[in-house]
Amino acid sequence: MSQSGEFSQQLRELGAEVLEMPTLVITPPDSWQELDRAIHHLGEYEWLILTSANGVTSFLERLQTLGLTYDCLSHLRIAVVGGKTAQVLQAYGIHAHLIPEQFIADRLAESLALHLDHPSKILFPRVQSGGRDILLQALAASSAQVDAVPAYESRCPDTIPPAVVSALQNHEIHAITFTSSKTVRHFQTLLDQVDSQWRRWLEQVHIISIGSQTSRTCGEIFHREPIEAPTATLEGMVQAICTVFAPPCNENIPIIN
Repeated sequence: MSQSGEFSQQLRELGAEVLEMPTLVITPPDSWQELDRAIHHLGEYEWLILTSANGVTSFLERLQTLGLTYDCLSHLRIAVVGGKTAQVLQAYGIHAHLIPEQFIADRLAESLALHLDHPSKILFPRVQSGGRDILLQALAASSAQVDAVPAYESRCPDTIPPAVVSALQNHEIHAITFTSSKTVRHFQTLLDQVDSQWRRWLEQVHIISIGSQTSRTCGEIFHREPIEAPTATLEGMVQAICTVFAPPCNENIPIIN
């Protein structure tokens, strides 16, 4: 089950009526050239960084496409950004060596820097469009050489489900959840296509954010502060929702993921 599907199921078990609104479409990168080159030189790396389930899946599937087995990773130490990413990795029979206590890139950079007692070469397969560069900057300050290469892309869907538009217009939605800054920005893009005044539909809607960076983006887009999950996990998101709606929820909660 996908993380979005797992999250929806948890909310339904609490009594919520869930509307799913995908805001990310995962596609291959425009070119595999950089990732393939890195894979063919895996022996030069000491660490592998994986910061999302999509990163894990895309990277490992590319290994298989190139005819390699996971044994080619045996010399690498693997750092992941959170428990869910580690679980996805474990599903392939691969163990994560480093998981920060807080599941955000900032903490991963700090934790990994403590393990770099000499200049290290690190492979970082990530989304093509990139993201915050704090991880790269922090590791560069530790004299690490980080090869950040595109392994997949996350694009905005072309349309928004009509049922979601109708529910928003009719003020039937009580909460909206966001699991990354990109989901917030894509939500804005999709709603702008429908009605430039869409923010009026959300005046009484609770905005739930997975973490600090997503919360900052929510503040920029919605012009108000969201309710932030106590931990940057799906479980934390459920906890945040339950602070607003004591279970059983009996509310409509679209999943924005």
